[in-house]
Amino acid sequence: YLALAVLLFAGWRQRLLGALFIAACLATAAWAGVVAYGYGAGADMEGWDAALDHLRQGLWIALLWALLHPELAVSGAGRTRRLVLRTGLLLVLWLGLGAVELLPHLFGFQARLLAHLVLVTMGLVFIENLLRRTPEDTRWSLKFICIGLGGVFAYDLFLTAEGFLFQGTDPALEAARGAVLALVAPLLGISARRIRNWDSGLTISRSTAFYSGVLTASGLYLLLMAVAAFFVGRLGGEAGVAFQAIFLFGTMALLAVLLTSGSVRAHLKNFIGKHFFHYKYDYRQEWLRFTGTLSQHDPGLRLETRVVRAIADVLDSPAGAMWLRQDEQFALASAWNLTAVSFSVAESDPLVRFLETTQSVIDIPELSGDPGKYDGLALPEPLERIDRAWAIIPLMHHETLVGIVLLARPRAPRDLDWEDIDLLKALGRHAASYIAEQEAGRALAEAREFEKLNRRFAFALHDMKNLISRLSLLSSNFAKHGENREFRNDMVATLITATDQMKRLMRRLQGDQPVASAAPPVMLRPMLEDLVALEGTRASMDCESASTNLAVCADHDRLSAVFGHLFENATEAIGEDGWVRLHLHQHDRSAVVEFIDNGRGMDEAFIEKELFRPFRSTKTGGFGLGAYQCREYVRELGGDLAIISSPGSGTTVRVILPAAELQAGEDRSQAGEDRSQAVTG
Repeated sequence: YLALAVLLFAGWRQRLLGALFIAACLATAAWAGVVAYGYGAGADMEGWDAALDHLRQGLWIALLWALLHPELAVSGAGRTRRLVLRTGLLLVLWLGLGAVELLPHLFGFQARLLAHLVLVTMGLVFIENLLRRTPEDTRWSLKFICIGLGGVFAYDLFLTAEGFLFQGTDPALEAARGAVLALVAPLLGISARRIRNWDSGLTISRSTAFYSGVLTASGLYLLLMAVAAFFVGRLGGEAGVAFQAIFLFGTMALLAVLLTSGSVRAHLKNFIGKHFFHYKYDYRQEWLRFTGTLSQHDPGLRLETRVVRAIADVLDSPAGAMWLRQDEQFALASAWNLTAVSFSVAESDPLVRFLETTQSVIDIPELSGDPGKYDGLALPEPLERIDRAWAIIPLMHHETLVGIVLLARPRAPRDLDWEDIDLLKALGRHAASYIAEQEAGRALAEAREFEKLNRRFAFALHDMKNLISRLSLLSSNFAKHGENREFRNDMVATLITATDQMKRLMRRLQGDQPVASAAPPVMLRPMLEDLVALEGTRASMDCESASTNLAVCADHDRLSAVFGHLFENATEAIGEDGWVRLHLHQHDRSAVVEFIDNGRGMDEAFIEKELFRPFRSTKTGGFGLGAYQCREYVRELGGDLAIISSPGSGTTVRVILPAAELQAGEDRSQAGEDRSQAVTG
């Protein structure tokens, strides 16, 4: 009773019924402690015994009175003056009966028995009224407290009646009162959980109930075995001690086997869930365990196997398997402690149609006994051949069957009920979302690889177009200038450069591009001066004195192609009378190159939505990759590309790149190398 009071107090919501229940438990525990101390010490606890006994019975009667009148816990209009008056009269009656019981030298032994008889009769009357007034559908919540307290009051009535008849109570029957109260304590604990209107919050977890049950059963087992060992020792004669030791060792070994047996544990869990709890499962605990199993990171355990084990653990199933729908078959994705094979979609067509239509769990033993409940469904032969097959759980994702899970019979024989089926359906949907997410991740990874490959080829087509244009121009001019020695030298140099560019292009397609930070520094001014020299009078360059030796770490050909493309776009935009100006300067630790023209310009909508979109081009025969490729390579180098333009006001293309630090004497040699590459190109 003390333990029950502690549990109630832990979840008490400061309600009147909860306070009365806790007080009654504490008073009962105090009375039992005083009685036990009196028996053990041989002391006379008559006064304390009677006082605590009267308090205990009064508090239990007060609890019954509060259950009969729940409006007592409501302030305001819920409490009528008549109810308050009746409650006060009951309190006065209890105090008067207590005075008679506690002062036997004034009122006599018969008066004491009569007062006690009135008190216990009052308790029985309240219990009868409570059962009679409670509706049939909610009576289950009160029956245990009525049975428990009714038994205690009936036992006290019997003791009081015997006292009247024989002018005294039997000491043995009086001593048994503590045991009687102990027997009804579990019933009161169940009522504390079932009765909702006192909101005690008393909840005994399934794990606590399970381990308490194991501990209790183990204690009873050891007690019985100790008694048996005593008789074995007495009957064994001279070898009795040896027989006793052997018997005790065997019983302890048997207990260890039972405690570690999965079947025994499953049977005990089923018994506790069926007889001590309104619902079979602790859904919070089951859901946390299920989600934890699915989300754990274990490279050695595939997701499919984790799903099977997580579902099987909920129903104590020792084995299971999963099939996933792939093309024209249901492929075996995982088999845990079970032998199974894949089967075709054609074999499983009736099963698939049934599961997608009903989205229900299939009880295989029930299907075998009464196929009519499942519309005459016939399972595929590979599933029928599986021994111990018990349940089929559909994995539904967006109303589509992505797979099925089959569970073997649990360790403790049991039937599937509505609670099992609802839980399995929810677990199946949750698991299907994990499976679908995994498949979507795989498909996305493959799509990204194809996207990378397609992008490489798209950029390669753009570069190949430029190479083809250069080689076409070379071949068309060969007929006119083929005899010219200088032309032949330029042609050989151009072919060598084109070959090198095509080799680099192949490396890019294979993903063997060097990292930008590992590339050698490239001088910017010579590269830009060569572009201006090719155009003539329409182009000019402006370079700040402090920016003469600006360099960036980049691939020379790719950066030259970026600048060449931007310069070409600028010259095409200005027409015959326009101009293009290149401006090179340094800002903080960045090199800034600006391509400024006075052409027709672009509007803001075109810049934001069309200019950098791949495969969109305003040029005849263009691929629409030039601007996009330029910006992507500039960003790959750690910089950025910005467009400043408006219709009729020209365009400024600003390229910002991280500047490289040159070693002493490196600028001149690099500048010469850059210029030689530009000339041969």
